[in-house]
Amino acid sequence: MYLLLAMLAITDLVLSTSTVPKMLGFFWLDSREIGFHACLAQMFFSHAFSTVESDILMVMALDNYIAICYPLRHSSIHSIPMTKTIGSLMLT
Repeated sequence: MYLLLAMLAITDLVLSTSTVPKMLGFFWLDSREIGFHACLAQMFFSHAFSTVESDILMVMALDNYIAICYPLRHSSIHSIPMTKTIGSLMLT
């Protein structure tokens, strides 16, 4: 569970850092333009990491389901190597 929370925190951090610098430049420095490549990169990172965030929330829901339905076998079904495998599959 803590590994999933760490993955969710990192994803939230990357998601916020993909949009906040341009917003700060827009509001504080009165920079009203964005280049095409910067816009494309910002759109890619925001959409990709919002998808990863929803995948992490789905895995957390699956973890809770396993913990409720199979409480005695939870640690053998959802082990740390299994969590790492699922986490690496979400990024592909």
